[in-house]
Amino acid sequence: MLAVALVAAAGSSSVAGAQATPSDAEVTLARELFREGVAHVRANEWPQARTAFERAYALVPRPSVLLNLAAAQVQTGRLVAGAESYRRFLREVTSGPDARRRPAAERALQEVESRIPRARIEVTGQRDADRLLLDGSEISSAVTGVALPVDPGDHELTIERDGETVGRASFTAVESQEVTVHVRARATRRRPAPIESPTRRRDRDDDDEGSVASSPILWTAIGVAVVGGVVAAIVLLSGEEDPYSGNVPPGVIPLP
Repeated sequence: MLAVALVAAAGSSSVAGAQATPSDAEVTLARELFREGVAHVRANEWPQARTAFERAYALVPRPSVLLNLAAAQVQTGRLVAGAESYRRFLREVTSGPDARRRPAAERALQEVESRIPRARIEVTGQRDADRLLLDGSEISSAVTGVALPVDPGDHELTIERDGETVGRASFTAVESQEVTVHVRARATRRRPAPIESPTRRRDRDDDDEGSVASSPILWTAIGVAVVGGVVAAIVLLSGEEDPYSGNVPPGVIPLP
């Protein structure tokens, strides 16, 4: 069984945009959500457990919470996200008390990676301005022709052009297997560029000739200088062990 503990984290920064220190209320809520997630795990309610761990980690991003979140993601079929959570844990935890869980996380990651299916997407007829979407979320055209990791289950691939769906393909991904998906964008007429009337063109030219910005005197009299700067910040982290802990059932992340 994997023992996990929720530890409050503190962070400070001298510039805006750095991670803010969680308030006492947020730490308390994160602890409650963590314990709620563990209770859902014991009741075999993995979707609810995943939601609770996601919220707890968003409030107080501790490695122990991340491990529980990874397990819940995998148990609910979100293998790609679960693998990324394990990788994040291994990247961030290199020393300290949580480092003793690295071997278990490495084994769990290896097992999950072997289960992730992949989709090789082949697209024809796509234009440069077209949008390629997987399950409603836009993806880069750079993923075409290579094996893209996807979660097991049913998926839909679409091509959008000027807000209209011009190509669609559905497929099912099976664990540990690769599937090739062909989607073709149907031909559509290119929208002609709007034609400007002669009267409007004359009015615009007259405005340009009479504007202050068009005066050569203005541009010869004004110099423009751009000064750039780089602001660096050092984030100081401190933590204190929290007495609350919970257990994940055997087999999720087996310990030696």
